[in-house]
Amino acid sequence: MFHSFAVFSEVFHGILQENEMSKQSLVTSENFIHAISGTLGGVFSITLLFPFETARTRLQVDDRRPSKLSVKVIRDLISEEGWRSLYQGWRSLLVSLSVTNFVYFYVFYGLRSFNWSLSTDDHSFLENSNHVQNIFTDLMNGAIAGIAAVVISNPFWVINTRLKLQGVKLEASDRRSEQHSKYHGISDCFVKIIKAESPVALYSGLLSSLILVSNPAINFMIYESLKRNILPILSNFVSESSLYFCFGGTSKLVATVVTYPVQVVQTRARAGIGEKSNLGAIKIRRPNIGFWFRGLESKLVQTILTSAIMLLTYEHIRSLALLLLGFI
Repeated sequence: MFHSFAVFSEVFHGILQENEMSKQSLVTSENFIHAISGTLGGVFSITLLFPFETARTRLQVDDRRPSKLSVKVIRDLISEEGWRSLYQGWRSLLVSLSVTNFVYFYVFYGLRSFNWSLSTDDHSFLENSNHVQNIFTDLMNGAIAGIAAVVISNPFWVINTRLKLQGVKLEASDRRSEQHSKYHGISDCFVKIIKAESPVALYSGLLSSLILVSNPAINFMIYESLKRNILPILSNFVSESSLYFCFGGTSKLVATVVTYPVQVVQTRARAGIGEKSNLGAIKIRRPNIGFWFRGLESKLVQTILTSAIMLLTYEHIRSLALLLLGFI
C-alpha cells in the first residue's frame, strides 16, 4: 500500500516537473493507439446497442412510463413515436462518447506506462506490461482518468441528453425543462444553453459525474486484474477474444450495479429535472428503492454488451495497430 502511494507521488512529481521521462512515458504513439482503439471500440459498440440506451434514458426521466423490460420499452417507442426515436441523439452521443473514451483511454494507459517507466530502466511499454501493477494502482489510474474525462466531456453529455429528449413528452413532478428552447444540432444546442440558462448549465450533473468516475475505475480495475491473473490460465482452453468479451462484460456488470443510483440522479440533472442547485446536485422529491433502480435492466443489457464489445474491439484494433507500426 505504501509502495503504491510512493509510486503515485513520483508520478505526479514527474508530471509537474515535466522532465524527460514524463515526455517519453506520457506522450507516446502507444498511448495514442490506446486512445484511438478505445474510441473506435466505443463508437462501434454504442451504435449497435443505442436503442437500449434510449430505453434506459426514457425510464430514468419519464415518471409516467412504468418500469418494464427494455425490449418492451423499445417496442412501445416504435409504436408511439416511430423507429427513428430509437436513434434520437445518436450523433451527439457519438461525439460525447468519442471525447470521453479518447481522454479516458489515453490518460489511463498513459499513467500505467508512466508507472512502469518509474520502476525500470527499460521504458518499453509492452515488455513491462505486468510490472508494478496491482488493483490499487489500476483503481487510482482509473479515477484520475475519469476525472479528466468528466471535466472535458460533461458539456457534450448535457447537450446529448437535451437532444435525445427533445420533443419527448415527459411527466416528472420536478421537471423544469419545459422552458428549454428547440435545438437544431449540437452547436445550436450549445449556444442556446449558454444564452438561455448560463455556461454553468453545461456542467449540470457534474457532481454526480465526478462521483461516477468510480464506475469506469472499478470497471477497468476488474478488467485489467482479470487480464493479468485469469487470462494466462484460461487462454490455454478458451480463445482470447472470448475471454476479452467475458471480462469486459463481467467488470461492467459489477461497476454498473454499484453506481446505478447515482446514474439516475445524473441523467435527471442533465435532462433538466429536479430543483436547481450547484453543479448538478439535485433533490429528489419521491425517492424509494424502485426509483433508484428504474431502467436498471435496460442499462445492464446495454452497458454490459457495450463494454464487452468495446473492449473486445479495442484489444483487436490495438494489437493490429501495434503490429502494423512495428511495436510487436
